[in-house]
Amino acid sequence: MNLLLNITLRQLSAWLARSFPGCLVFVAQGLAGALFLGLLIGPGCYNAGNVAVESAATDNHSLSIGDLAAAGPDHAWVVGESGEVIRLEVGDSKSHLAYERIIGGLPPIQKISCVSSGTTWGVDNQGIVWRSDNHGNGWEPLGPFDTSVRNGYRISQLVFVDETTGWIVESFAVWRSVDGGVTWARRFPTPQLSVESMSAQPVVISPLPDGSAWLGMTDGKLLRLNVGDARPVVLSIRADVRALHALDANRCVIGFAQDGGLLTTTDGGASWRNPLAVDSDRLLVIHSISFSSPNVGWAVGSNVSDPQKVLIFKTTDGGMSWTKSASDLEDRAVALRLINQDTAWLLSVASLYLTDDGGNTWKMIRKRSGT
Repeated sequence: MNLLLNITLRQLSAWLARSFPGCLVFVAQGLAGALFLGLLIGPGCYNAGNVAVESAATDNHSLSIGDLAAAGPDHAWVVGESGEVIRLEVGDSKSHLAYERIIGGLPPIQKISCVSSGTTWGVDNQGIVWRSDNHGNGWEPLGPFDTSVRNGYRISQLVFVDETTGWIVESFAVWRSVDGGVTWARRFPTPQLSVESMSAQPVVISPLPDGSAWLGMTDGKLLRLNVGDARPVVLSIRADVRALHALDANRCVIGFAQDGGLLTTTDGGASWRNPLAVDSDRLLVIHSISFSSPNVGWAVGSNVSDPQKVLIFKTTDGGMSWTKSASDLEDRAVALRLINQDTAWLLSVASLYLTDDGGNTWKMIRKRSGT
């Protein structure tokens, strides 16, 4: 009941903000359930959609246990360990943080995704999906992705492939939207498989433009969610899936925590090969995989014996072969977003980095306080 009331209040505040541009709208619930509306009108007010959008930048906002979204070489979104959303912009030299905005008023956000500089989505702890179409200046609550309104969602991934199609991976299910995040349908488990009967949980997904997707599970199985199929195609790879990137229905690259760290397939998962088996240590762990085109991709990992040393691997042939790239970065990598063959964002447990020379050098853009 409280969640539904909160959704109604957020939607009401969003409508008021759209109806009264130049004002900041807030909605609160008082004692005994009484509702209070505030409409601040006057010089200096701004249209914040339904939340206050800016507060002073401070080093007290940690990037630990966060998420990273980036659609260009000069700006990125990160989620701090307390769920705060932070927009970062770098200067022309790509060597320093030129602008930082901490979004105020949003509930704690777990995951974030963007497809352009202006359009961004987030999902909060209660399963409410939020969207901004104006660089974070205004945020609209689109409603819960799960209408059963369960509590305690643990979101492992939010990814939009374009302005309309998005996916959410949570502890018990995978959801898909085809209307920009307004409504969601459960894509896995299918109606033939109940949540209670699942022996493993979904971890990471890589969707394709045609509406299909590859899905990694906690038990080492890899699933193909094909359009029109009542049941997923189950592929047993016997690996601890950490990262995943599908190039098409037949080609996929997965990263895991044993035997060289990478596996690739070109026949839809019927067979797999390890492109790093000869040259890499068996204790290599792959943390993230990102492609900027069907052929150009990077994988970031580390060795169990030296987890602070960041290892970068590159491919220019769609994952068939990989070369180890020189890197002087000493940190624990979490997420990688490749923009083009030279430019990439890297999120660690402590900092955010940017490279514009193919990963030869990394500039620290944002550092966690106390590190």
